Amino acid sequence: MAMPPIVERTYSFRRGLGPRRATHGLTVHHSAGSVSVTADDIHVMHRNRLEGGSYWSGIGYHFVITPDGTITRGRPEWARGAHAGPGNDTHLGVCVVGTYTHHLPTERALRSLARLLAGLAEKYAWDLSHKVSVTPHSYHMSTACPGDALRAYLPTIRAMAKAIAAGQDPSFDDNPLPEVKPVLTVGARVPEVRELQQTLVELGIEVEVDGDFGPETKAAVQEFQGRSGLVRDGIVGPRTWEALDEALGRVHEEDGPVLPDDEDEQWAPDEGEDEQESISKRMRDLLVGLIEIADELEEERA
Repeated sequence: MAMPPIVERTYSFRRGLGPRRATHGLTVHHSAGSVSVTADDIHVMHRNRLEGGSYWSGIGYHFVITPDGTITRGRPEWARGAHAGPGNDTHLGVCVVGTYTHHLPTERALRSLARLLAGLAEKYAWDLSHKVSVTPHSYHMSTACPGDALRAYLPTIRAMAKAIAAGQDPSFDDNPLPEVKPVLTVGARVPEVRELQQTLVELGIEVEVDGDFGPETKAAVQEFQGRSGLVRDGIVGPRTWEALDEALGRVHEEDGPVLPDDEDEQWAPDEGEDEQESISKRMRDLLVGLIEIADELEEERA
């Protein structure tokens, strides 16, 4: 698997660059700004960034991917990065231009990211079965980068890179882009508001289901966020949507299967059995079934 085309750049750095201690994987960032930003722009911004009384040397990423799928070289590949704190010594850095908190990059950018990962994995003998081969910025330090939407799609990028490394040409038909729900705040009147309100009601939080995100809905969202250990800002973003889905799933699991309404299908002791004997028999059958399921799971693990 050859490396994808890379636009080469030779930047001037304020200070000399040192080598990394190891190269275990690729760390993904977003630029959190305009989609028109280039690698040259990032180099200038980083070079003029003052931190701790001194300026940065220059661009901290090794690669920059723009929305049209172009991959541009940042700092030299051999050099230690300046992009992920402790990850600078172990991971190369790539920045996908744009803000990806609520939506994903273009398909061209995502495909280039997968191809870059596949090429680097072959070059450095990374095992793409391990998630350390491609990590979000937030893996190394406390940050929202590279955005909830892009972070959630990284396992798919890793799977696509693995297929590319095996000589396949994965398509987005096989790896569909996930549906990203909109961020909801006071004043929103979109179909997802009604979905939100219905979910809150199912979770036992009182709110009128009217499709209008007003103060009452904000208060209900804040109540849910407080229960879930989230920031009580009343804004429904990716993390609140995810927590709502998980909470609703737990409620449905606890509800269990629906029993038949037909009286003829309700449980009753077999003819000639007393009720206690019949219950004991059904409990034994249930226990046997659970043992069989456990045996099957053990075989699968083996």
